[in-house]
Amino acid sequence: MKRFLPLACLLLLGSALADPLEGTYDVRRDTFLDGTLKGTLKITAEGQALRFTWDAPYGKFSGLGLRLGNAVAVAVGKPECGVAIYAQKGRTFTGIWTVTGAGVGTETFDWDGLKAARVDVRGSNPDGSTYTGDLLLPVHNGYTMPEWIIGKNETSGSGILRDGTLATAFGDQNCQVALYRLNPATGELSGMFFQPDNAQVMKQPETATRR
Repeated sequence: MKRFLPLACLLLLGSALADPLEGTYDVRRDTFLDGTLKGTLKITAEGQALRFTWDAPYGKFSGLGLRLGNAVAVAVGKPECGVAIYAQKGRTFTGIWTVTGAGVGTETFDWDGLKAARVDVRGSNPDGSTYTGDLLLPVHNGYTMPEWIIGKNETSGSGILRDGTLATAFGDQNCQVALYRLNPATGELSGMFFQPDNAQVMKQPETATRR
């Protein structure tokens, strides 16, 4: 996707890079059909992002993650699935995004987070160039299927909105997204997956505990 970030958010990003989540975790996920399943999760640095790699009964797969404060967004799916994470302050969402992990872009838009909307979006690409466009934000029970319209390019994705944080995976409407919260005291990550292409297993809670 060809897609401004206040100093506070830049400081949060810098803090995340200085205090990485890298390590091996015991992970458990509550699934719709099979109950609680356990496995392992490895988190490694990948450029300015994080690589999440799962080995569990529900599959061996990886995702690209970004951390903003104590929130982490992960995109899972095709290799071209990008990830973005935003913090909400009032009506303004400000965040960071990446496709490859090698470089990070920024993005901001105004939205109440409560009802479907079409909003103006503005941002910068990892190379420093800027862009403006429209962002479509349908929303239902804290989940969204956003669509960015930048010039002649249209990019779809999936998103989770919880407690003032929006996590999105973009590039294809079937890209899965996860939003985790870090407990600084315990190092435990707890979050939720949203799988938009399968309504039966669309919401899957997961907890990861560092070994």
